[in-house]
Formats: sequence, structure tokens, C-alpha cells
Amino acid sequence: MEHYRRLGFAEEVRGLGLPVDFPTDIAYFTRFAIYELARFRLPSSREARESISKLSGSWSAAELPHRVSQRYLEQVLRRHAEGLPGVSVRYGWELTGFTELDGRVAASVVDREGGRSWTVTARYLIGADGARSSVRTQLGIGWTGETGTIRDFFGGRMYAVYLSAPRFYDVVRHPAAWMNVTFNRDRRAFMAAVDGAGEFGFHTQLRDREDERRITDRDALAIPRAAVGADINGTILSRAGWTAGHALVAESFRRGRIFLGGDAAHLFTPAGGLGYNTAIEDAVNLGWKLAAAVRGLGGPALIDSYELERRPAAVRNTGYARGFADSLGRFVPTDGIEDDTSRGEELRREAGSYLERHGRAEFDIPGITFGTRFDGSPVLWADGSAPPPDSANTHTPCAVRERAASCGSDSGAPRGAADWTSSSSTCRPRRPASCARLHSF
Repeated sequence: MEHYRRLGFAEEVRGLGLPVDFPTDIAYFTRFAIYELARFRLPSSREARESISKLSGSWSAAELPHRVSQRYLEQVLRRHAEGLPGVSVRYGWELTGFTELDGRVAASVVDREGGRSWTVTARYLIGADGARSSVRTQLGIGWTGETGTIRDFFGGRMYAVYLSAPRFYDVVRHPAAWMNVTFNRDRRAFMAAVDGAGEFGFHTQLRDREDERRITDRDALAIPRAAVGADINGTILSRAGWTAGHALVAESFRRGRIFLGGDAAHLFTPAGGLGYNTAIEDAVNLGWKLAAAVRGLGGPALIDSYELERRPAAVRNTGYARGFADSLGRFVPTDGIEDDTSRGEELRREAGSYLERHGRAEFDIPGITFGTRFDGSPVLWADGSAPPPDSANTHTPCAVRERAASCGSDSGAPRGAADWTSSSSTCRPRRPASCARLHSF
């Protein structure tokens, strides 16, 4: 949201998604219409606007987080991108191959609808083409990290149902929440409110007896109905299987003039919502550096710094997401948790206590949000002082005094927290700055 603020459209984004007074709580239930176990309360969009100027401590910032579906956000990004001079956004085009030579990249592209094909040449190529990236594959870059993790939830085979269920809030009498999570022995799932009126993104863990290939429309609608514990009379808009249990980072984010970013560079299990946010940070980091390079303002060390800064950040963030997924997915419901008995009540109380702590740990994460550091970057000057510990749930702003230095000498600087310096033809001291902030140019 702070990046969108810098670009001038944060308010436009904050006006999309959930209604302004819709709570963005994280709520845990046995089933959505039956027992509520725990709730981590978070502000609505209106409350975020009103409270931001009064906050102090870890969440003292220009913008608070905002819950908005990618289906809304992408429209804003596309419209602003298309409004920029010299930018062409084309759908239905496919990259079929590329070659780097003579300081440029030649890319072969095909219009799958019109059948046309030709070669586009450019100074740089960015492969932001998803988990099955053809760019990464052609470069021969493999994955590092963990995959195939099996958990009771958030590990293994998952199934997604995007549905319209306007009666949900009539059937479920609990207060509304942005994220609704079930915790029972039969149907573990989460369901995120998309528009606050009746559209939801529902995701469930498939059990051994369930075969994704044999799920019919009727079966797909029965799955969220079972998680609700009542008939919600929904309509399926789309459905598909996917796999959870990834914490993967590409071996390299760059080969020559070709770069990787987003899901092409790192794969998350979506606990904590870190995948898309990490991708946005990739784009910001690489974007300003390439802009400087094509204008002749940045030397080779500036371009080199993209991988040196963003790959450790991806390893850090995938690690946090894996920890959140373990915390929720390896916490297994006990038999009897849904029973209307004193034993069932005790089990629900115990589970609720754990889930409340988990919700706070997963969704109150200013340390992850603001605490990305680029220790050892070739374009940062360090004084050798120790930064504060990297903590998910607290953020300690820090600043170090920058030293004046001659250009080209930063490669031998000691490791540590540092302000960032310009990589242009002149170097000069700058004001102390938070080591948590991303580069600006």
C-alpha cells in the first residue's frame, strides 16, 4: 500500500474490495454456521483510514494493510500501466523463446488469437511468468527449498471453489469476517470474503478418499456447504485443484540481461499472504534499478544488487510462510470437538485459545511487512553496527549514520544495516533512514 501511495493510487485501491465498514477479522469455527472458536479483530477500511495518523509503535506507517482481491487490484494496475507513455499491455501473446546477444535480448512472441509472430528486441527481459515459468526453464534455473510437505491442512492436495453465496450472511449468524477458517476432523478449509456481499474464495484440504478429477459441480458445491454446516444455496463461478506445501526459491534471479520475479522466482504456501506482497517488492526493486540503468544513471553493481537483495528476502519470506502453515496445518482437531457436550466445550475452548494466538502471529506481522533488510548489498554502505533481530510480529525502526564514500568503493564495505546510496556518478552523504525501507530512486 505504501508503494501504491508513492505511485499515487493507494486511495483508489483502498476503495476496492470489501465495503468500507466490513471487518477484516480472522475468525475460526468448527463450521462457519455452528461454533465460533476464536477471532482476531482487525480494522475495516474506514477504521484504517481514521486510525493511521494516530498509531505509534510497530504499525506506525503511511498506510495500513488493506484486504483486496487480486481481481480488483489487477484492474487498477493494468489501467495505470496502460496510461503510461511507451507502454503496451497485450493479452493472448506468448513468449516462445529468447536469445541474448550483443547487449540485447531477442524474444520470439506469438499472438495466439491472431496467429501473428515476430521478434521483439530489448535491453532486458523479465520473466514474471508464474510457477511454471518458461523463462526460468529455458535458463535452466532450478528450485531450492522445500516442497511436497504434507500437513493435516495447508499441505498436499487442495481444492479451490470460487462461489457466489448471497445467503451466507443470513445462514451464518456470527459477525462477519474477512477470513473464515474451519477446524474440524472432516472438512478443514478457509473462505475469504471477496466483495463482502456474497462472493467468496473457498479452499479446502482434500482427503485421501477424494479424487480431484472426479469432483462434479454438485460435489464442488457440497464441499463448502459441509464447511458451513448448513445449506447456503451457492453458485459455482470457477473451481480447480492446486497443491500446498511449497517453500521454494529459484537458485538464481538473473542470468545476464534476463531476470526472474514473482512466482517465477519463489513459490509460497499462501499462509500469511506473503507471496503476492513479495512479488510486488520484486517489481519495485527491479523496476527502479532498470529505469536507472537505461537512463545511464546506474552502474553494474546496481543491477547486480537485485538478486543479492531480493533472493535472501524470498528465502526469509518463504520461511515465515512455511512456519505459519506448520502452525495451523499441524495443529490437528481432536475427536469430539464438535460434540454438544462438556468435553466438546472444553476441546473448543482449548482449540480457540491456540487459534487466537496463531491468528495474531500470522496476521499481525509488521516485522515482515516493514523489516526486509538488504545486508551485504553492493550498493549499500554499512558501518558495521548490528541491526535489531528479525521478528515477524514486532518492527523496530533503525537507522545508521551513512559515511561519505567515493564511488566504486562500496564493494568492500562491511556487512550490516545501512542506509542506501545512489549508484550515480556522484556519491554524497544522505540523511539517516530506516533500514526497513525499500530502495527509492
